[in-house]
Amino acid sequence: MKPKQVVRLFIPILILTIVGLVYGIFVNQVIVYTLVGLIFGVLTFLIERIVTNVKFDIIYSFLGGIAGFYLGTLIDFILKDLMTNIGYTSQIKPFLQLSLGYIGFFTPIFVKGLKPFYAPSIERDISPQEREESPYRYKILDTSAIIDGRIAEIAKTGFLDGVIFVPKFVLYEIQMLADSQENIKRNRARRGLDVLNELKEIPHINLKIITRDYENIHKTDEKLLRLAKDINGVIVTNDYNLNKVAKIEGIKVLNINDLTVALRQIFLPGEKLTVQIIKEGKEKTQGVGYLPDGTMVVLEKGKDYIGKEVEVKVTSVLQTSSGRIIFTQIEEDQTNQPQQQKPTSQPKVKK
Repeated sequence: MKPKQVVRLFIPILILTIVGLVYGIFVNQVIVYTLVGLIFGVLTFLIERIVTNVKFDIIYSFLGGIAGFYLGTLIDFILKDLMTNIGYTSQIKPFLQLSLGYIGFFTPIFVKGLKPFYAPSIERDISPQEREESPYRYKILDTSAIIDGRIAEIAKTGFLDGVIFVPKFVLYEIQMLADSQENIKRNRARRGLDVLNELKEIPHINLKIITRDYENIHKTDEKLLRLAKDINGVIVTNDYNLNKVAKIEGIKVLNINDLTVALRQIFLPGEKLTVQIIKEGKEKTQGVGYLPDGTMVVLEKGKDYIGKEVEVKVTSVLQTSSGRIIFTQIEEDQTNQPQQQKPTSQPKVKK
């Protein structure tokens, strides 16, 4: 463990010991209250070690409650010192301690971003594996993934679950497209709104609309990148350019197109498959067909089979930047079949 992490680990002990020391100076009992602060710090440290996996920020609230209790006691001491002449007594001391302790306990829960101790000290308990997996707990959908429509089907199969965020600015962009004059954009955007409703009905999907916006940023893609950094999330997209920029900035991306490519069936040389030849290839003798996932199949000497469904044997597979191409040839028994249907002898001619 690095020295910096060790210091952060013992921050609760250090802070509470200092609070006890300062309070002890005011009441002329430095040793006693320094020890009290140290004891509270050790207790806080031990409790933090036990409950660091609990999502509720109990350690933070515990520190806030102790600080509030000390503050109430300190205020009572100051008031007593300043208002002795007018007959001030310490009857309100318990009320000050309880009130400020209560406020100190609940303030870290409700005040956003007030986490000076909790965030650094919890870092030590996160393993490298958890740190790698944590971004996938929060997925952010962009416009392209929503209007594409396949995200709902993926979620229904169970390959996508957990908390899924739809930023308000993405929802606004989809609404703008739904009002577009172009039929294709309008239809896709409306389909995207239906997809969001489908996601909302899936039991294992927790769909949330996040209202956080960045007024100083105007482009939607830049807002998505900023949001992903702020919440330590992963962007779900089909946008090629957004995918590249996110990877450059170190933001994890789930690309639906990459998933589609990864799920394509793998064919090895010698395996057989059935394909319909629909057109002529680059070579005059070639025929071309497509598998259901869009993979191109090139059949050598397949020009005569255009318009027919044939069983072919894989000879090689070529992976290109635009996709995968499977080269095949016709089985020998099929090549001989047309020849067997031809007449084997000429009709006899009468003399």
